[in-house]
Amino acid sequence: MKHLLTPLELKGRRIKNRLLLAPSGTATGSPEGLVTGKTLDWFRQRSKGFGITVTEHTAVDTLGQYHPNMLTAASDHCIPGLQRLSSLLRENGCVSLLQLDHDGGWNLEQLRGCLDPLKNPEMTSPADTLSDSALARIAEDFGSAAARVQKAGFDGVQIKGSHVFLIHMLFSPLTNHRSSGPYAGGSFQGRSRLFLEVLQSIRARVSASFLISARIAAEDFCPGGSTVEDAIQLAKLLEQNGADLIDLSGGVKYYYTNPYSNKPGYFGAAAARIRAAVSVPVVLTGGVHTPEQAERLLQEETADIIGVCRAARENEYWAQQALSSHG
Repeated sequence: MKHLLTPLELKGRRIKNRLLLAPSGTATGSPEGLVTGKTLDWFRQRSKGFGITVTEHTAVDTLGQYHPNMLTAASDHCIPGLQRLSSLLRENGCVSLLQLDHDGGWNLEQLRGCLDPLKNPEMTSPADTLSDSALARIAEDFGSAAARVQKAGFDGVQIKGSHVFLIHMLFSPLTNHRSSGPYAGGSFQGRSRLFLEVLQSIRARVSASFLISARIAAEDFCPGGSTVEDAIQLAKLLEQNGADLIDLSGGVKYYYTNPYSNKPGYFGAAAARIRAAVSVPVVLTGGVHTPEQAERLLQEETADIIGVCRAARENEYWAQQALSSHG
């Protein structure tokens, strides 16, 4: 486990190993989106052993909540609970990142199922319905939320720019049908604008040492969708504007899966190409269930850090057991 156990230095922080607890929705927040005892219990054992823990997607405003028990960082009322969570992760020896997200309005009935032509014959998506000024305000909301997260003691945030949520909806040609304006879907510049504005808004409101991870889609795996080449161009743009980590996941149709592969590290081909194009660490998550699989992906230089989600979700002692078996 030479590679897996090799520490990593990042902006003055020593990450003790190359394992990352990937974000996974727990639905343990209060009706107001606040951290609860159930939230702390979910991370108490599960985060032990991981070098980095990324907590579940957290809404930057109330419209951006995917479900009623989704955590939020939309107001200062959230800070005390987030402080308890960051303290727990620090006690467990983790570098802590909180994932910030906006679902674009999926909590509105008329906007659900945008890729289902039976439910949505006109193929309207939240990316099409929000005004330019609303999108610009949402970018500012990300910055305000990140400032609260830093005040709560986290080491950084992760921007969720993947799956079928707002930032990737704007980036994917499958869901961005805007024909004009700064966020128009006809160009890479227009499709990437919201992601870039979110990153810039966060960087302007936090300290230089505060970490920003960008979770992007490897591709949409669908004709007419975003491609690996798009992801490479996006990763380079985000690095140039202050992203400290690039984290790979899926796109608007298949979410966190690859329809063409279920092997460990199934976004690995894209991760390797992105890693060759940027100088910041690249995180690969997907289908990793054993430390041996993680070690092999690191040894092959597919990524710099390996994320584990489902295995740790099913076994809260996964990292502790994985490391003790090779200690």
